[in-house]
Amino acid sequence: MTEGTVEEKVGAFKSVLNALIELQNNPQLSADSYTWPAVWKACENLLDVNRDIAWINRVFDLTVRDGLVNELLFNNIRRFLPARYLQKKLDTNMDVHALTVHQLPSSWTCNVKLGKGLKEKLTGETWSRNNPNQT
Repeated sequence: MTEGTVEEKVGAFKSVLNALIELQNNPQLSADSYTWPAVWKACENLLDVNRDIAWINRVFDLTVRDGLVNELLFNNIRRFLPARYLQKKLDTNMDVHALTVHQLPSSWTCNVKLGKGLKEKLTGETWSRNNPNQT
């Protein structure tokens, strides 16, 4: 985590979030596959996952809304967030570290090239929420 007081870190994060919102509100610009990993790195360095959960929820919602969750970003997110947080978002008890980006909801990855025929659904034939040990 980055050095500084809580107030300094939150202030720095507010700057990151304001820049992101400005970017999203500009019709000539948009967040891309480079933007989101940088935003999540800022979360990891500036926020406390317990104390700043409201900020984290906001960033998470903005992230999945853009549909740009690729493998790099998913790895960054699951390294920072507690497994239970992602399990709740995915409505599963499965080990989130065993998931691949291909198993995420399609809305999270709709603007990412994942490769043909590789997309698996959480509720699909590969496994089900009711039987997470099924392969």
